This record gives sequence, structure tokens and C-alpha cells, in this order.
Amino acid sequence: GRNLVFLLHGPPGVGKTATVEAVAQQYQKPLFSNTSGDLGSTPDAVESSLTEIFHLANVWDCTLLLDEADVFLEEREKTDLGRNAVVSVFLRVMEYYNGILVLTTNRPGQLYEAIKSRVHSALLYKPLTLKQTREIFIMNIKRLGRGGGDHARVRRAQARICISRYLDVETSPQP
Repeated sequence: GRNLVFLLHGPPGVGKTATVEAVAQQYQKPLFSNTSGDLGSTPDAVESSLTEIFHLANVWDCTLLLDEADVFLEEREKTDLGRNAVVSVFLRVMEYYNGILVLTTNRPGQLYEAIKSRVHSALLYKPLTLKQTREIFIMNIKRLGRGGGDHARVRRAQARICISRYLDVETSPQP
């Protein structure tokens, strides 16, 4: 296929999925998000699910996200024939996809060689520092502050409490 495959890997909570959402928004393409756990556990179920998902992604001309794709990315094992069959199905069906596919994983360790050869670009996300975590929380609190009404005030108050409690950050109430 004429596809572009990206791999975003790193620990949970560092912005892999948010990156894909931002890129899709920037290019004004819909984001079609799926997790590998939703595809099934047998080769037949995975093939059926992937075929349908890839077809829909082509029709919709969207960015396709396969979140938590670990099962398809790790090195095959001689003793795990079921998983090996699922990986084979994934590789075969992926070959015929003609769009943008983004794979995410929390376990970047041992990538299967057959996957490496199909990935056009891989980005490693390192763990966030405490400073980066604080900045993200503060940015999100400011974003919450844009709305009005009682619900918005409650959300802002809850967020300030959470930040001050867990990150030892001073936050000032907003009207």
C-alpha cells in the first residue's frame, strides 16, 4: 500500500495520543482512534476488525490511530503461536492500507524487525519532568477557565485543589 506509518513510543501520560490529536486537528483531518484491545484476540477477529477499520479510514480520508499497539509490535516468540498468528495478520492487512497510520506503545523495548521495516518514522517520548508536568497542569487549568457558569467554576476549583495537593503549586482563584 501507499501508507505512512508512524510509531510513537514512551511511558504513559507523556503526550503520545495528544500529539496525534493535535496533528489531525492542524491538518483538519478527522482522527479515527482505536485500541488494539478492541480488535479481538483471534487472528480471524483481528483480520476482520482491521479490514473494516482500514476501509473506513480510507473512505473518511482520516488519520488512523491504533493506540496501545504493543501486541503487534513486539518480537515474536516461538512458543506463542496465537500471538504470532495475530501479528502476521496485522502485518499482512497493514500492507494494503493506503493512508496515515499512527501506532502508539508504552513498551518501546523489543520491536519486531518486520514492524521496524514498515515504520516510516518513530518518535521516542521521554518521561516528563516535574516542571513539565506542572506546566501541562497549569495550561489545562487555564483552558478550563475559558468557560463560564457554575460547572466551569467547579471544574476550575477542583483542578486548583488537585494541582496544589499533588504538585505543590500555588494557584490563584479566577473569577
